[in-house]
Amino acid sequence: MQGLMLALVGIAFGSIASAGVANLLSAGRTGLGRSSLFTYAVVPLILVGLTLVASYVPARRASLIDPLLALRDE
Repeated sequence: MQGLMLALVGIAFGSIASAGVANLLSAGRTGLGRSSLFTYAVVPLILVGLTLVASYVPARRASLIDPLLALRDE
C-alpha cells in the first residue's frame, strides 16, 4: 500500500510538471506538435501496474517465510 501511495503522489506531481514543460517546449520549438491526451492516460496506468507488481513480488516472498525463523536469523 505504501508503494502505491508513493507512486500515485509521484504520478500526480509528474503529470503537473510534464504538462507545464510540454506547453513550454511546444511554444518554444516549432514542429514538436501537441502532446496527446492518450499519453497522459496510458503512461500513469502502466506506472501503477508496474508499481503493483514491484510491490507484490517482495511482499509475496516475505509472506512465505515463517516469522519465527526470520526472527531467529536476526
